[in-house]
Amino acid sequence: MQHAGCAPAGDPIPSADTPPVGAVLAYVARSPSPLAIVPLEDLLALDEQPNLPGPPCGHPNWLRRLPRAVDALFDADVRIRIAAIEHARRPAEDDA
Repeated sequence: MQHAGCAPAGDPIPSADTPPVGAVLAYVARSPSPLAIVPLEDLLALDEQPNLPGPPCGHPNWLRRLPRAVDALFDADVRIRIAAIEHARRPAEDDA
């Protein structure tokens, strides 16, 4: 992430307790694709995978509820992640 410019140089390697969600989202956002989609689960740094393949009776994706209130989408950490995505998208948009 540091080599790609998505995490500050010299930052320590993150522990499993504090995954580098913002840096990973910024890295993915640097794609030259004209469109970037980010699952709410990633913005909220949730552990559970949003689209787990399998039979409907095992993991019905369309019945899942977010484990946090909608207000959590306005938390400072989510706004920081969105800002990192917007910042990372600028070069991709300029090159397109």
